Formats: sequence, structure tokens, C-alpha cells
Amino acid sequence: AFDYLDTNRDGTIDRTEYEEAYTKGWDANNDGKITLEEFAPRAKEHFGKKPTSV
Repeated sequence: AFDYLDTNRDGTIDRTEYEEAYTKGWDANNDGKITLEEFAPRAKEHFGKKPTSV
């Protein structure tokens, strides 16, 4: 998993690599923003439950 995130193979996971990996697939329309409609299904899949409001 570490090697997958360390895309430039420098032995560290920098902010850009982390953010790209974390948001990959969450931004369904690739507009650089994650809406609730994009977030909810992935959050349920990732966290195992529906997201709750704060």
C-alpha cells in the first residue's frame, strides 16, 4: 500500500501524493471538488455506514 501511494518512489508520501490517492475516484466528474452526492456512496463503502451531518 505504501508503494502505491509513493508515486514518485522517493520513500515518502507527500501531501500531493496523499491527496491524489485519497480523492481518486471520489470526484466522479473530475471537477476538482467532491460534492455530497459524490461523497456519500464512497463514504458508505469506505467507512461501512452512511455519513452523518455535523
